[in-house]
Amino acid sequence: MSASLVDQCRCSPGDLPALPRRQGRADWIDIAKGVSISLVVFWHVVGPLVPINEALIFLRMPLFFFLAGLFLRGVFRQPSGERFVFKFANFVYLFVLWSALVFFTTTVPQALLNGESVSLAPLVRIFIEPPQTLWFIYALLIAVTLLMVLRRVPLGVILAVSVVIYSLLSADGNWRSLPFPERVLLLFPFIVMGVFSLEFIEGTLLRVTRFWPLMLTGFVVISWGVYHSGFAAVGPVTFLLSVWGISSVLMMAGWLATRQGVAGRGWAFVGRHSLQVYVLHRIVQFYLLAVLARLGLQPSPEAGMWYIGFYLSSALVVVVLSVLTGWLLAKTSLFAPLFEVPWVKTLQARRAASAVPR
Repeated sequence: MSASLVDQCRCSPGDLPALPRRQGRADWIDIAKGVSISLVVFWHVVGPLVPINEALIFLRMPLFFFLAGLFLRGVFRQPSGERFVFKFANFVYLFVLWSALVFFTTTVPQALLNGESVSLAPLVRIFIEPPQTLWFIYALLIAVTLLMVLRRVPLGVILAVSVVIYSLLSADGNWRSLPFPERVLLLFPFIVMGVFSLEFIEGTLLRVTRFWPLMLTGFVVISWGVYHSGFAAVGPVTFLLSVWGISSVLMMAGWLATRQGVAGRGWAFVGRHSLQVYVLHRIVQFYLLAVLARLGLQPSPEAGMWYIGFYLSSALVVVVLSVLTGWLLAKTSLFAPLFEVPWVKTLQARRAASAVPR
């Protein structure tokens, strides 16, 4: 997201707390993104080995989609065919490119190692059955299209309808192994909330950041209780719980941003490269665990806490390796097109140049 987009949607400067920025970006947004992508990677690597990881389902992807809504607000607030085409083309490009890269660097080698035949069917069907670790990009493609189509409908109406759909879909209490269309509909309300919440976050939530430990602790405890109870099938309860969790993380991000400590700077760095981490972490995870297993360093499940600790440490290593690899690749002109469709910036530059008075 460009600095101008953030700035134009902010309240008046005199009404806001001091918000540190780096290279034109609000630090609290990058910190929140860093936390969000870290939660996603930890789920993919650790899974339900750590019980609370499963209960964080009410935070992990809702936060991811909410933050995406902050970046899609321009499509709704300032609708234009060109802006939509840029977003749409970029998402299609990234989804197809990385679906192929992940397939040929993980699925194919795994099949060959197992002595199995390689089928290209999963790659051909990505728009019907998106890859498990890349479906978010496809969901954004659908979301940005919906926002463009519904741009003349009041956001309050869109949110109300999407929350009703959310409540209906969540009535069975099943939060695992959901079909892709159902996942998109369950998470779409959080994108909508992200589209119009920037003023509230910077004008209200970031004024009370000192309460984040209480808020986040309360969320974790209640989330655990709800996930393992009948309330997991009550849509309004789980939706409000997700809003609670998102607010807690945003408050923590604002608190860390104002202190500029090691934790805040580290998570902000991860957040500024969250796209690279997202698309790369599956490949990094595959080869890291394969190497550790070949070296005999992967413990068996019978190892108990050592087994859990192994995967927790592996998740941390995957985040670090993914962000460093992505950062290095993005800085190299040869590999920069891996993370953004090449001709978008060219067209944007030409458009900006043509708009300059002569």
